[in-house]
Amino acid sequence: MQDWADWQLNYLHGLFVILPPDTVRRQVNCLRQNYDPDSQATIETHITLTQPFLAKPAKEEWALLTQIVASYEPFEISYGPVDTFFPNPVIYLAIQPRKRVMALRQALHDTELFNLTLPYSDDFVPHMTIAEGRSHGRAVDELMLTEVQPQAPRGKFLLSEIVCMAPDESFHFEINRRLALAGR
Repeated sequence: MQDWADWQLNYLHGLFVILPPDTVRRQVNCLRQNYDPDSQATIETHITLTQPFLAKPAKEEWALLTQIVASYEPFEISYGPVDTFFPNPVIYLAIQPRKRVMALRQALHDTELFNLTLPYSDDFVPHMTIAEGRSHGRAVDELMLTEVQPQAPRGKFLLSEIVCMAPDESFHFEINRRLALAGR
């Protein structure tokens, strides 16, 4: 951790993400490996749900988070089409329903356990990143239209749990806890 950049230290205690099913992750992981291997090496395909934790949650805080997540019914998530955060060099799959994902995000953020001083705390858009432009030198608009868009999957899956992922010493994110939505 002594070799981590300042921005990486913000993620020390992890964050919540939505992990799509294995079949979806395999498809998008292949695109990420091809178009953004640096990001893929850090964390596999996911949908970011929260900002990172401010500190490692205590037992009673985990109980509160578990209760919040369990108060939400499972719901279907649609992914695709491909879009971009132009002029930022990010290519992603759009996520719907935004309102339901954002409601869960807000309920978790309302616990005050998360670092809401970081960028995109207020203007976050749920998405599944394909490329962040950090490891591919080509223009995003050209890359998106000619290569990524024809290969990008579209589909749906049922969201029934969220996952807390945290980085190891080499800043590779691993699952450290799963929280189930209602009825699971």
